[in-house]
Amino acid sequence: MIYVPITFILFFYYYSHSQAYQSIISLSVSGNEFQPANIIELIGTFNVSLSIQCLSLCNQNPQCRTIDYESISYRCRLYEGQLSTGESRTSSSTTSIVAGIRYDDSNLYSSYNQTCDQCQQNHYLVCGTNGTCQCPNNTYWNGSICLNQIYNGSTCTTDNMCRSDMSITCSPFKQCSCGLKWNETSILVAGTGTAGSGLNQLHLPEYIYLDDNNTLYISDTFNYRIMKYLNGASAGIQIVGNGTVGSLSTQLHNPSAVYSDMYNNIYVDDTFNYRVQYFVNSSRNASTIAGGLGSGSALNKIGLSYGMFVDKYSNLYLSDEQNNRVVKWNSTAMHGVVIAGGNGAGSASNQLNGPMGIYIDGNNDLFIADANNNRIQKWLQNTSNGTTVAGGHGSGIGAEQLNFASAVKVDSQGNIYIADRSNSRVQLWTKNAVQGITILGNASQLRSPFDIILDEKTGAIYVSDRSAHKVVKFLFSTQC
Repeated sequence: MIYVPITFILFFYYYSHSQAYQSIISLSVSGNEFQPANIIELIGTFNVSLSIQCLSLCNQNPQCRTIDYESISYRCRLYEGQLSTGESRTSSSTTSIVAGIRYDDSNLYSSYNQTCDQCQQNHYLVCGTNGTCQCPNNTYWNGSICLNQIYNGSTCTTDNMCRSDMSITCSPFKQCSCGLKWNETSILVAGTGTAGSGLNQLHLPEYIYLDDNNTLYISDTFNYRIMKYLNGASAGIQIVGNGTVGSLSTQLHNPSAVYSDMYNNIYVDDTFNYRVQYFVNSSRNASTIAGGLGSGSALNKIGLSYGMFVDKYSNLYLSDEQNNRVVKWNSTAMHGVVIAGGNGAGSASNQLNGPMGIYIDGNNDLFIADANNNRIQKWLQNTSNGTTVAGGHGSGIGAEQLNFASAVKVDSQGNIYIADRSNSRVQLWTKNAVQGITILGNASQLRSPFDIILDEKTGAIYVSDRSAHKVVKFLFSTQC
């Protein structure tokens, strides 16, 4: 089938009952018909004897932006979609034409948000429920004109850009979608699924980090090293650790968490050495920036720690699992400050029990995977008590339960993503939900999801599948 571009040969004003109710029309050459972006845009098919009558029908319907008219059969079709969102293609009839109502001049919308008496005879605006002139159904206000709402897979910034009558909303990943869903088939990113020390292998990987270039950093825990995988690479680069266990500045002992800053400096939670190591870009020798004085509960020491977060000011947050607390180390501090827990192991609102992964959102709220309490705790800044935002109903596989959750992430809309490790699944708790939804996890997908990374640019979820010795990726699905 041959497609041809729309050729505009005529611009004219069409007047209905008064000059105030007018549209600017563009016509195509004969032999074309309109193909909308989605068949739902067809308003209706009518039988009229003249093309000008078809245009009149469109002009009188604020939702109509395009028509095609076939003069032998007198078929008149009205569409919501504008010419730029669909296609004018070659028709089997040489007498078929396509016409579109011009919509892209901001002067046509001068009555927007004014009282309804200002748009009574205006094709471009309708009287809204609030008594002011608003965009017609299935269009949205972009700040200057009314545009057609868009479909799943299209880029968006707000919900009103997406086709609301189809229950399509704007996801946290700036794509119109029918809810939050991911492809069931994973993509292997790192490791082979078999434990090993080759550059394409991993051995019980734990926490992971993804930078803005989609470079993946992996705590290859039982190989005592940090691996760096460039985007699309089939093998990694050993950037930290020499592959032998130890406490020298070049060695690691069961590293659990890793972070890379914008200068490619590497932070490593060196768990069994009770310290956090800092590797300047390309250096194999580290300096200790937290702990390193042996296990302990004094504020200049850390116990076994598994979760780590570094903020934009280079302040370090550690989930001190052994001491049931989260500690903040300012960038130049010699000791930490307890910001959550620290009141012994327990399930009270001021306690934690074996905290693992942590995350700090854009509001500086702290989210903690309180693993042995099978819950996610949210601690507001400078408070002494947390609030349970997921789980907290005992260990189990129910939708309201978790089982040794080891990692938590939060998106820009406040939705919570949880590595529900011992249930072999990833749970999504939408904002203010009382139970979770399993978005990833069955016998063929995951064995022991230890950490998750949410790529908010694309919606992809990376999972460190510890006992499967690999990292996999699940793509976000916009399919309805």
